[in-house]
Amino acid sequence: MGQFSLPLLPLCPSKTLPLPMAKKEKKEVPKKETLKERNIHDHYFKHTFGHPKVAGSFLKKSLSKELLAQIDLSTLQKRDKEFLPKKYRGSRYSDLLYSVKKKDGGDVFFLLHLEAQSKPDKLMGIRVLEYHTAITRAYLEDGATKAPPIISFVFYHSKKPWEGAKSVSEIFTDFDLYLKEGLQKSFLITLSPENMAELKKYGLASVPQIVLATQPSKDMVPILRDVMPLLNEGEKCCKDETINYMLTVDRREEDVFIEEICNFDKETANDYRTMFERAIKIAERKSLQIGRQEGIAQGGENMLKTLLSRGFITAEQIKGL
Repeated sequence: MGQFSLPLLPLCPSKTLPLPMAKKEKKEVPKKETLKERNIHDHYFKHTFGHPKVAGSFLKKSLSKELLAQIDLSTLQKRDKEFLPKKYRGSRYSDLLYSVKKKDGGDVFFLLHLEAQSKPDKLMGIRVLEYHTAITRAYLEDGATKAPPIISFVFYHSKKPWEGAKSVSEIFTDFDLYLKEGLQKSFLITLSPENMAELKKYGLASVPQIVLATQPSKDMVPILRDVMPLLNEGEKCCKDETINYMLTVDRREEDVFIEEICNFDKETANDYRTMFERAIKIAERKSLQIGRQEGIAQGGENMLKTLLSRGFITAEQIKGL
């Protein structure tokens, strides 16, 4: 019996057999909530909290004792169709707006909002402000002179913890300052001759306020005389802008206006007289240039008419020019 031997495999040092690769574990990527799924949440929330008894039972446990003592929860009434902007009323939104009567006769608004998202909204505080502004605008546009306070609740459900502000005050670095100086303090400054004493206290910033307050009179020279000391203390560009504005709205001609400035500020008057004269010369040069061009065009037209009348050129040739 012959000796048994295994066949030799050819050696190939440049190649190696591939080793089996370890399988990578697939990470589970959370699925984004579809619009259909979100609509289910919104629909359910809207149709349960849309019943005044359900909303009332929630408010009874959520409001302060002081506020509960002032309102009558039996007067809860849905108002979203009246004062909630249309873009927040569709099937994609779960916003509910209720009003309740105060015992002294006024209203309080409650905005109930379900936040059914796959991730928290870091700008929810801004959105709450936008809702309040839109509701207030709609209420005032309906004929009221003042709007009732609006209290918001955001119902959030998601696997992820909430991130960002949980109240409007948290979106500001200094809410107390914003409340005192930005909300409670009057923002109105009335620019009128009757308010002149108040306007004069602002120093250099008084100038544009005084000028605008007195502009309807079309008599700007006396005003310029009063504010010139302040203008001379400030930037030249502010002075130039002010005088140019006054020149525009004053009832006088520019040269008369400048001459009257001479009575109290010759240096400024001379500066503006020079500027005025330079502007006139530029305008004259432009007019002369335009006139010359128009003259050349007119002369060419007359020459063509002469050539045509004498038969040196035909109408068809003129059209081809």
